[in-house]
Amino acid sequence: MKTAFRILARDLGRLARNPVALIVIAGLIVLPALYAWYCIWANWDPYGNTGNIRVAVANADAGADTEALGHIDVGSQVEANLQDDDQLGWEFVSEDEAVQGVESGRYYAAYVIPADFSADFASVLTGKPEHPTITYYANEKHSAVATKVTDSGATALERKVNEQFASAASEAASSAARDAAKSVKGEVEGANAGVAAGVAGASDDLSSVREALASASEGIDGWKGSVSSARTTLGDAKSLASSISSSLDAAEAFMASAQADAGSFSASASGALTKGSVALGGASSQASIAVGKLAAKTTEAKGDVDAAIASLNKAIDRNDEAIAALKALASADPNVSKAIDDLQARNDRYRAAVGTLQETSDALDTAVSAANGHVQAMGGIVSNGLAGISSSAQSVNTIITPQVTSGLGSLSTSLGLLSGVSSALGPQADQALALLDQLDGTLGESASALDATASTLATTQTDLSSTASDLAALSDSLEIDELSQILGIDPADVGDFMASPVTLTTKVVYPVENYGSSVAPFYTNLALWVGGFVLMALIKLEVDREGIEGLTATRAYLGRWLLFMVLSILQALVICMGDLVIGVQCENPVAFLAAGVLTSLAYMNIIFMLGITLRHIGKAAAVILLIMQIPGSSGMYPIEMMPGFFRMVHPLLPFTYGIDAMRQAMAGIYGHDLAFDAAILLSIVLVSLFIGLVVRPYVLNLNVLFDAKLHETGFLVSEEQGMRQSRYRARNVIRALLDTDTYRAMLLDRAERFNRSYDGIVRVGSYVVAALPLVLMALVSFVNVDVDDKLMLLAGMIALVILVDVFLIVVEFLHESLGFQLRMAGLGGDALIDDARDHLPLRHHDFSPDHHARVVEARTASTKPGAHERAGVESEWIALQEDLFRGDDPLAFHDGADAGGRSRIDGEHGVVPFAYGDKADVDSLGHGGSLDSGNAPGIDPFGSDGAPGPSDEKGGSR
Repeated sequence: MKTAFRILARDLGRLARNPVALIVIAGLIVLPALYAWYCIWANWDPYGNTGNIRVAVANADAGADTEALGHIDVGSQVEANLQDDDQLGWEFVSEDEAVQGVESGRYYAAYVIPADFSADFASVLTGKPEHPTITYYANEKHSAVATKVTDSGATALERKVNEQFASAASEAASSAARDAAKSVKGEVEGANAGVAAGVAGASDDLSSVREALASASEGIDGWKGSVSSARTTLGDAKSLASSISSSLDAAEAFMASAQADAGSFSASASGALTKGSVALGGASSQASIAVGKLAAKTTEAKGDVDAAIASLNKAIDRNDEAIAALKALASADPNVSKAIDDLQARNDRYRAAVGTLQETSDALDTAVSAANGHVQAMGGIVSNGLAGISSSAQSVNTIITPQVTSGLGSLSTSLGLLSGVSSALGPQADQALALLDQLDGTLGESASALDATASTLATTQTDLSSTASDLAALSDSLEIDELSQILGIDPADVGDFMASPVTLTTKVVYPVENYGSSVAPFYTNLALWVGGFVLMALIKLEVDREGIEGLTATRAYLGRWLLFMVLSILQALVICMGDLVIGVQCENPVAFLAAGVLTSLAYMNIIFMLGITLRHIGKAAAVILLIMQIPGSSGMYPIEMMPGFFRMVHPLLPFTYGIDAMRQAMAGIYGHDLAFDAAILLSIVLVSLFIGLVVRPYVLNLNVLFDAKLHETGFLVSEEQGMRQSRYRARNVIRALLDTDTYRAMLLDRAERFNRSYDGIVRVGSYVVAALPLVLMALVSFVNVDVDDKLMLLAGMIALVILVDVFLIVVEFLHESLGFQLRMAGLGGDALIDDARDHLPLRHHDFSPDHHARVVEARTASTKPGAHERAGVESEWIALQEDLFRGDDPLAFHDGADAGGRSRIDGEHGVVPFAYGDKADVDSLGHGGSLDSGNAPGIDPFGSDGAPGPSDEKGGSR
């Protein structure tokens, strides 16, 4: 590193003594910063200036008339709202002007509202909705970003129109629903009151009916006592008839007494029959009267129940009307749906109550019919009984009494007739008793019917009480009040809510103040890469040897590397500090500056390593990397929005970690993300150093080849510092020194075969490189593939072009290598030795400016007596021997032996073949020795008999 710092100090001293160079360097430092600042400032707040984007609006809406909403003109409402909106530059023109303006580029976009716009909105109220349509015209050719802005405007316009109509429709519907709810509530409350009063009256009437039934039941009990008395009297009459029949035998003896007895019998029998008839008639009359009263009360109770049913049905119908009115809003407001469900449940309960009342009414009707039937049956039975009793009484009065009073003269006849009557009186009495038994059964059935009716009425009264309680509960429930609360609000509030029912609350994590701060990491990283590339393009990568002794490839790399690192750090500090000055948001300025410096070092290492290792190929690779990183680093858009190819390469790009590191410092650090990004950037520095220091020496001959070819053009830039001559492989030098006919013949045959194919290979490769883009264009044009496939085809084409180019480079490299091998084979003696010394360093990677002089000095010193006693010259010459006869090539004759079959075992380097057996033989190589190359047979590949080939200044291959 001491030599590297000496190179840095020398270069900085040169800059300090050259004002023009200082100005150029200052420009190289500031120019990338200007690029970054300019782009950041241009993108500071682009979306705050969208009001300058001209957008045409053509409103042809004719409006529409509706019953629910009245006259509506949605187009005019949209136009009025847009006039107050400054997000875009709205201009209101005719339809023709709008369309023509978009086509000409005067307007970025246009919105055309048709004449039936409002009518289509109103069609939703007719049950046959037609979707309203706004025609949107966009000129995508005019500006891609402007089109996206106007697309957002179209979406916002559509949302605004929907909100306005939803607000108007919801306001009208809620107003109508509120009025309907008020009417329904009043009617329901009135119906509830009427039903409750009717139910209460019916319950009172049923109480009266039950009292009447109880009184009738008590009367029937009295009637049954009268029938029992009549039965006893008839029994007595039957017994008396039996006594009369038994006493007729003594009638003649007791005539006067018989007449008196007969008169008494007649009066008694007639009185008993009359009393039974009167009692039976009274019982029937009382039963009829009681049942009549029962029927009248029951009929009155049925009328009250029917009135309650009618009131409930009316309330149900009005609730159904309210439900139908509310269903129009059910899809927009879940609270309205709940109110509809509550009303529907209430109607279901009302219908259940109507069913119960209808059953009660039917039961009362059945009870009245049953009572009337029992009265009619009882009347028939009583009529039959009264007819029998009347017939018996008439028989006694018309037969017995006149015969007794007609005289005792015809006593025998009368006694016979009386005996017959007495005999007939028994059956008549039995018939009367049967009628009384039938009447007693009828009265029992009537009593049971009255008891059943009373029980039914008691149940009905209980049901009516439950119904009254249910009605009171329904009337006192909160559901009607909840409906009133839901629908009794301000319709304007309902309209506003329906227009925008959801409020979005935004909580920004790691907020960024403006768009310029958001894109600052991308443009800053881009400026750092471009700045590093400009440094590589304008500053020589190779170190000149002036004032530097013992310069090696590693020291040269580190010396120039330090200069590029210093300049890249200055670039990073200027760019990042300028970002802070212009107002870019930054939560941690120190971390931001550190991230910028580390990012710049990583990028500069990549660019410097590629440029110095692969020269122009490396510069092209740096440009390709830049192209890949612009879309693939997630600098402007999320990487998830990019095609699959860019998502695949995203983790492999340095920009990915440089941009993220700056974002962490600017908006806020999360966890160890910043440390991770810094570790990746530091690893890039280390890997680049490794490639530049370790891999670069193995491609130096390729760099010489490129520089030589570019130098031949006369106008392309090529390196003039560093190694300008190809390094020879030690095995090729040894083969040339051996100067065998076999080697010459093999080399010439190999060169001849290669040269026969060389022109054709180069020509075909050039054609392939030229044809690949055309093939790609044909595939993209005629094969239907998506964007990802197109990108993969493009990447494949680029990879194939690179492979073909690499193949052509290898072919050219082999061509140059064969040329140099033929050149060495054509040299002889000292000429070959001198040429080999110019292409083989004394020390590995030693390309100091006095290299040739030191080689000559070492060769001269080796010929003097005692020269090998001097350690300095001895070490130089031994190193020369090792480089000549071993080199660094693992293919260098390790398994071969010289013509005499001798090898020397080197303790450090293994088997080293020698054509001569000892050091004296090796020394003789320096004087031509036994290598009589000048007289060696063979063909000079360069067209001269034994003359040297072209000057080494052109460089070459191995």
